[in-house]
Amino acid sequence: MAIIRAIVAGEHDPQVLAAKKHHRVKRSEAEIAAALNDDYRKEHLFVLQQELNLYDVYQSQIALM
Repeated sequence: MAIIRAIVAGEHDPQVLAAKKHHRVKRSEAEIAAALNDDYRKEHLFVLQQELNLYDVYQSQIALM
């Protein structure tokens, strides 16, 4: 989630993003950075932001149960 939130916030440097990996992820930072090397098109970032917003709404609703 930290990587997704960073991408939405505007961070696109693969090395910086890979450094945010969860400690239980078995892949190395180099492997993750290679996977995060992308062009980050505006329309994809928009959809990612919308989905992240929905995720947060759903999480807050679950917390109320």
